[in-house]
Amino acid sequence: RAVLSAFWVGTISFALQLGWIRVLGEVLGSSLLVFGISSGMLLIGGAAGAILMPRLRESLGISRLRRLAWSSWLISQGISLLLIAFSPYLYLHMVMSLGENPGSLLPLAKVLLLFVVLGLPGLCSGLIVPALILDHGEKGRLDRGAGILQGSNLLGAMVGATVAAFWIIPNHGTLFLFLLCGIGTVLAGVPALRRGSRGGAASSYLCGALLLAAATQFWDPDLLGAGVFQWSRQEISQGVALEAWQQREILQSFEGRLSRVQIERDLRQNTSYLRVGGRIEGSVPIDPALPSLADLPTAVLLGVLPTWVGPGEGNLLIIGLGGGTTVAAAVDTWTGQMVVSEIEPAVKEALLSPAGREAFPDEHQALFGSRAPSILLEDARALLARDSRLWDAIVIQPSEPWLPWSAPLFTPDFHRLLSRRL
Repeated sequence: RAVLSAFWVGTISFALQLGWIRVLGEVLGSSLLVFGISSGMLLIGGAAGAILMPRLRESLGISRLRRLAWSSWLISQGISLLLIAFSPYLYLHMVMSLGENPGSLLPLAKVLLLFVVLGLPGLCSGLIVPALILDHGEKGRLDRGAGILQGSNLLGAMVGATVAAFWIIPNHGTLFLFLLCGIGTVLAGVPALRRGSRGGAASSYLCGALLLAAATQFWDPDLLGAGVFQWSRQEISQGVALEAWQQREILQSFEGRLSRVQIERDLRQNTSYLRVGGRIEGSVPIDPALPSLADLPTAVLLGVLPTWVGPGEGNLLIIGLGGGTTVAAAVDTWTGQMVVSEIEPAVKEALLSPAGREAFPDEHQALFGSRAPSILLEDARALLARDSRLWDAIVIQPSEPWLPWSAPLFTPDFHRLLSRRL
């Protein structure tokens, strides 16, 4: 039973960690910041649990300590989910309080928010495995028990991260992941209810369930995927940013493997947007004859450069599909084979969908036409390292080096690899 409990704690903890990184990274902007703090909080939780164990054992006893750990873990999950649901509003309130030029205060406020959201679940999960190890040490060999339980916890962490990344989040979304982890915590903690005082533990579970239920009432996936960190601080300080965003039309959202992909349309700005992880990766005018905020000229320029200054024919590799405008411009000007490498499958799904046809008509048509490029859903580094063929031109527009999937594109090794493939 202890081995299964340690395995289950690891599974839920790391599945939750991926959910936290996914949602809060899209709200606050820096995926590495969220990843670093969430990982740190899990480690701090385990350390705090081990440090507090002797005193808690003396005051509570091992049985009551286990019940406290399971019930508080569920409650902390409910509080965390509730805070995540409110996180866009909390971010907007922070910017309004700090003003347009907060300096280093805004990153510090983000860190504090992350500590509040991630700290309690990390601490409570860190209490459980030391309690299991201590209980086993009183009944058997501590050295063997500690190794088996710690190994089971790490194995469960690997399973939880894999299942969450490749199945739960892409197919069902982060809210389903959080609710599933809450239910899993309740089921795993049921044996603790059967030993000792049931009233206190039952009330704790009830409190956690109510918090989980309350959080779902405020869960707005469109707002969570809107990238509030990109909004104008001046408009946020004036209190008009949220109202302006709510006037946009969300055509469709797609749960991706790495991030959420969202297609928006703003009639006042005459612009359709493609967001990936809250970041605008492509935009086109709704009516090309009217003024627009779209970055269309940049994307078109990247598509015609291989023909304008390059050979204009042969094999062309485009790294990153984005909003599809660069690909559409290349389809109109390039002669020969064209391959697009895209790491996020949901981007392709979005552009090929009815919403993509409505918001990005030329790009949608270019991907369906007779000269449509071949789209490979894989990392460009892996493609270039594995495939030794030479290219007559390579187009790449990396952005935001703090993102896990963009950072490797800024390294000297990658540029040397590019030069060997030209």
